[in-house]
Amino acid sequence: MYVPRVGITEAGKSFLLTGLRTVSESRGRAVQDAQCKYNST
Repeated sequence: MYVPRVGITEAGKSFLLTGLRTVSESRGRAVQDAQCKYNST
């Protein structure tokens, strides 16, 4: 079975991008929570 390399790279790119996006979003959420706690005290 032959899979074109372009298809693999495109799928890998989208997978990596979504992973990075979720990581950055969760990190930003954690930072915002920390800032809110820090500001409330």
